[in-house]
Amino acid sequence: MTPRGFEARQVHTQLGVITLRRRYYTCPAEHGGYAPLDQQLALVGQWSAGMQEWMQYVSAKDSFAGGAECIAMFSGQVAAPSSIREVAEWHGARKEAAQQKEIAQRLQRRQEPPRTPAPGRLYVAVDGAHVPERGEWKECKVGVVFETSARLPLRVRRREYVAAIEPMAQFGERLYTVAQRHGVEHAAELVVLGDGAPAIWELAAMHYPQATQILDFYHASEHLHAVRALAWPADDPHGERWTRAQIVRLKRGWWDAFIAAFAALPPLRGKRDQALRYFLNNRARMQYRAYRARRLFIGSGIVESACKQVVTRRMKITGARWLHPGAQAIIQIRVAYLNGAYCPRAQIRLAA
Repeated sequence: MTPRGFEARQVHTQLGVITLRRRYYTCPAEHGGYAPLDQQLALVGQWSAGMQEWMQYVSAKDSFAGGAECIAMFSGQVAAPSSIREVAEWHGARKEAAQQKEIAQRLQRRQEPPRTPAPGRLYVAVDGAHVPERGEWKECKVGVVFETSARLPLRVRRREYVAAIEPMAQFGERLYTVAQRHGVEHAAELVVLGDGAPAIWELAAMHYPQATQILDFYHASEHLHAVRALAWPADDPHGERWTRAQIVRLKRGWWDAFIAAFAALPPLRGKRDQALRYFLNNRARMQYRAYRARRLFIGSGIVESACKQVVTRRMKITGARWLHPGAQAIIQIRVAYLNGAYCPRAQIRLAA
């Protein structure tokens, strides 16, 4: 590199626009120039590190236009929505790259598992929600890894979110990498919660063969309500009584009575047998009486809430239509925000 003296550039900071003079070098082969101080200050384009933090934070919480309005309202600094999008996507892409590197190192056994205290009871919960990409809707897989106490009331501890738009097999590797950070390999007790999708149980069998698999109780209840809608009109009290009785039987483990109540129903255009097959296939995952006796969660409300937090409240806001790389990047920004990576208070830095 050939030194070219000092050159000036404008930098947008949390305190306003400043002019920065720094040493600048050029490449003899005309491959561009380089200013070491830009890298030391972690500048991206014309934006300081502090402004980039703000831009990521507002991108995680709101639309890019809404983020620009917040920055202008509370700091007086001007950042166009397009600039906020570019900076947020730049950082989101690098978070995604860092995750992929961590996954690759784990698969190649180049990285020792982190040393964490052995969790007593660790849960892995998986669900999905759809993101409006341009031209089609893509499913975003969402997972939550968390611990709970063994005593009542159950309290969630060390919760960590993970999400991505990718096939379930790839997402399984991403989720396991997060679970490994929580000590999944030496957990005293491991539980996988799911909504009944076969792909979730395949993921559980591959990565967590020792885990207790639990079918979310509320999804099971939804199937009972669907059967009721086929057999009785919505206002028929017989249907309401049947559904309530079935829910009680299921929760208390009265399996024979539960199955007999299905057999007493008419064929229902083949839907009865289909619904019954669903319960028979998942019987081993529906031992709710035993789970409750062990003080286990039987509902996947935490991961359903995660789907709303990651996807509904950010990716499905009014007017949102994403290109795939941008969607993947902003999902990582949103996940980082939910995992506490950004401080909500404005932090003034040197040359912020």
